[in-house]
Amino acid sequence: MKKKKQKEPHLNDEINVDNNLEVVEIKELKNRAEAAESKLNEVLHAKADFENARKRLEKEKEDFIKFANDALITKLLPIIDNFRLAVNSMDDKHKVEDIATGIKLIEKQLEDALKEFGLEVIDAVGKKFDPHLEEAVAHEETDEFEDGVVTEELQRGYLLAGRLLRPAIVKVAKKKD
Repeated sequence: MKKKKQKEPHLNDEINVDNNLEVVEIKELKNRAEAAESKLNEVLHAKADFENARKRLEKEKEDFIKFANDALITKLLPIIDNFRLAVNSMDDKHKVEDIATGIKLIEKQLEDALKEFGLEVIDAVGKKFDPHLEEAVAHEETDEFEDGVVTEELQRGYLLAGRLLRPAIVKVAKKKD
């Protein structure tokens, strides 16, 4: 039997193998580059969406703050109108008592309007002094009230939705010596 002569590797064969490997590597690199570019585009798109959402929320927040008091102000307008009527009616024909009654009615109307929006008056007189709700500016020696009880309110205090808006300014009883 005649032996076949094995073909010895030829330089061209090695070049073809190298070229085939390079083509495969190039295709794989192209695929990876396309995938990376696609992911980058997704990230950039998500970033743009996030920025748009952030800007929209900021605008909505600004609008909310700008118009949050709309209902309150609308409720106060008739009260302002009533004060204007009271001021305009102050002439010699109207008695002081009538004007005082009108102003008291307007005060009640204002208090009711503010109460609808969560404003509460701190009721201090005759109760034990509470430093969380009241500010004592004077002590009054008296036998009429127990020691530490609020005897007089100099300025009303208010809570808004349960949170202290302004403390009541008060006088506090001190037992006579």
